[in-house]
Parts: sequence; structure tokens; C-alpha cells
Amino acid sequence: MTKKFVRYIPDRPVDAVPVVGLKIDDATCGDLPAVADLIAQRERNDPASHLQYLKAQIGEGPDSCQIFIVRVEQELVAYARISRHHYPDLPAGWYLTGLVIADDQQRRGIGRAVTEHRLHWLRSRSDFDQIDQLYYFASSRNDASRDLHARLGFTEIERNISVPGCTFEDGIGILYSLPLNGRH
Repeated sequence: MTKKFVRYIPDRPVDAVPVVGLKIDDATCGDLPAVADLIAQRERNDPASHLQYLKAQIGEGPDSCQIFIVRVEQELVAYARISRHHYPDLPAGWYLTGLVIADDQQRRGIGRAVTEHRLHWLRSRSDFDQIDQLYYFASSRNDASRDLHARLGFTEIERNISVPGCTFEDGIGILYSLPLNGRH
């Protein structure tokens, strides 16, 4: 089944309803079933494979992957990852991956908040001075995600990319980067 991207209206401001009680935390193993359910709702498939993948990723530890959850009041409404990858034919390094926001919580600034949180997490690492670039990839059809990351300073560096385990539904894969530490 084809993945549906968020209904996106570029000039529409973020909804005026403020997010009250927004909290971003490191995910624990106990959070992973709810995260897998959130992903499965978006992907319209079974959460079991997502849960298995998330468990493997969180098991690698923060030197390879960090998973974050977002709660509004006490409800889990989003998750996002930052992971170190060595994809074939792409630069090795840290990638923003896996941002999913519950349908009824989109256009409220949650994506930006959790993405800024991931950037802060990366900057707080003891090895940050050795990280030149942060990467992110998206489908050419995912305008909401592409615009969010552009506003944070990401620029396109390559088109027609291939990422193992990832399909760019109805579009082509685009790789973006954000220079860090004043180096380009």
C-alpha cells in the first residue's frame, strides 16, 4: 500500500492551538510497543516488524542510535530517531531518521520541536567536534518534511539516492546535509 504523506499546505501557519504539556524524552524499551503502533498506523501495516527493528536499534546504544518519544500530556504522539549509518553509496555519519507524528497532532510544531531536540542531543555529545555533517533523506514527494528541514538549514546534496530498506513512494530519494562545527 502506498504511504500517504501528511496533507500539507505550505503557506498555512502552524495551527494556532498551542501544544500544552509537550515533553520529549529518550525512549525506553517499555515505550517501544507504543512507538511500533504509531509507525504501523502511518504505514498501514502490522506493528510486530517495527517493534523488532526498534528493539534492535535501541539495543545498539547511543553511540549508534537514539530514539526519542514525544508526549502531549501523557499521550505518546510522536517519535523520532537519530542514527549513525554507513549506507552503501552515501556518506557515513549521523542521520535524522524515523520522524512519525500522530495524524491528529500534525501541524502543531511537534516535528520542529523533536527535530531541534535531536540536534541538541547531537551537539551535547562529547565527540561533537568530530562531526562535520548531519544528514537526512526524504522522498521528493514529502514536501512537509523537506520544508521543515530546509527551515532548519538542511540543503540538498544528491538526488536519486538508494537507501537499503527504504522506498521513496511516488518520488525519488533526496539526500540533504546540515554543516556542523563551522566546517563545510
